Amino acid sequence: MNITPNTFWYGICGVAWGLSIVVPGLSSSSMLIFFGLYQPMLAGMARLDFSVLIPMGVGACIIVLTLSKAMNSLFARHYSLASH
Repeated sequence: MNITPNTFWYGICGVAWGLSIVVPGLSSSSMLIFFGLYQPMLAGMARLDFSVLIPMGVGACIIVLTLSKAMNSLFARHYSLASH
């Protein structure tokens, strides 16, 4: 599978990054390395390329804002299931 980095895939990078913030134990870098998006994403961040930063930020914000309350509720109701 060959993925060409573009705005959509940088948005997916942001989603993965947001998930790794919200879901304990999830490593977004492993997924992004597997898909070949880690190096282009880091290069874009190092250049402060807004065509990389904006989709990533939007994707991460959407996930963090929508799933943080759900994860909090899951931990409150089913702590052992969520943590193991």
